[in-house]
Amino acid sequence: MLLELGWSSTSLKARRARLQLWWRLGQSDSLLMRSLETQALVGLPQPVQSVSTYNWFRGTATEVAWLANRSGLSSDALRALPRSEFKRILSEELWQEEWTSRVALMRNSSRLRPFAVALVAAQQQDPCEHARRVRWQAAPYLSAVGGLSQAWLLAQCRLGLLGTEEERGRWAGIPRAQRSCVHCGASSCGVYHLLSKCQRLRDDVGVFPVGPFEVSDAWTTLMSCDTQTPAHIWRSLARVVSLLWRAKERRLAVQARSAPEPPVVVDEDWAESDESSSA
Repeated sequence: MLLELGWSSTSLKARRARLQLWWRLGQSDSLLMRSLETQALVGLPQPVQSVSTYNWFRGTATEVAWLANRSGLSSDALRALPRSEFKRILSEELWQEEWTSRVALMRNSSRLRPFAVALVAAQQQDPCEHARRVRWQAAPYLSAVGGLSQAWLLAQCRLGLLGTEEERGRWAGIPRAQRSCVHCGASSCGVYHLLSKCQRLRDDVGVFPVGPFEVSDAWTTLMSCDTQTPAHIWRSLARVVSLLWRAKERRLAVQARSAPEPPVVVDEDWAESDESSSA
């Protein structure tokens, strides 16, 4: 979800704030601050093996050593840099490390592996731009759709988190072979089926008021996430997903209301004891 929104992790932001404060302390003329840092680092083994939770300077020393190793500059050279240059180097190195860790995590997930492939392809296509990047690029549909509900639906569909029978079956531990669409009985019951195959939901919606957009292209457009896709195409796609999902929710609500209520089981021992106590 962070990747879709173009957000960095809170841990990255915290590291950036700590290292920027470390740089600012190096510009200070306060003898007290300099003596505190010197005393904290006296006797500190190099390389630092563990982070201290009680001494801020010792805790930050591991991050300073990491940045020095990544940038090829010593800690003194980093502190001697202008503020803008230090922030640029810091942002680039932090983002590159987060990019590497995210790609590694997504490669281990069958659901997120296509996103990892897309990130690696973008890196290979323009390695110079990748090396200069300092922030994540949000999914292009976020600036095109007109509301949070539509953006939420598109993000849930792209990440495979929408509450279809396939996903709810995974939550409940139902084997994949036993999951099926509750509307048409198809064994394929994920987001692709919802957008492209479930004729019952299409019949419920009827005519899709989405202009020239082809409903049959909904899945391809959704997963491509091409930055060149016009905004009106994203809005039409969000409208299609919204209509189909509302039709599905209506059908599920009707089925829930028509389902027979479970029988009331009376504990006979409890009933007898209750009768004797009332007597």
